[in-house]
Amino acid sequence: MFAVPHRVLVRLGRWPRRIAAVTCLLLAAGSALVPHAPAATSVRHRLGPGEVAVPVTVAVVTAAAPGSRIGLLAAPAGSSGLPGERAGPATLVADRLRLLAITHSDGGLTGTSGTVVTVAASRTIAIELARYADRALVMIADNLP
Repeated sequence: MFAVPHRVLVRLGRWPRRIAAVTCLLLAAGSALVPHAPAATSVRHRLGPGEVAVPVTVAVVTAAAPGSRIGLLAAPAGSSGLPGERAGPATLVADRLRLLAITHSDGGLTGTSGTVVTVAASRTIAIELARYADRALVMIADNLP
């Protein structure tokens, strides 16, 4: 049988580690050069000119996905929401808002559980929505593009 000197075996044993190290460096450099997509929670990139992102707490969520158009309704002031109560009609607070994100919260330590929808709106509509910040609104899905 052919005998390989120990010095040759030691020199050959280093090559797989060196190849692995160079491969890792090339992969790290390649991933650093590839542009990364913005985070899913970032809505700044999805806002149009003159739009702001407005988080709104809603009591009822319809089946809508981000990108859909929605409307927001407010129950009449003074209504308790109990069944059988006769109250006036609901108020349409905002319509045809573009839905950016839906976040469900169990309340955590704050104890304020609910659903928060983030919509793209003009500053004027954002000011109108701020009037209803103390109560949850009802979200309705808009079928129009």
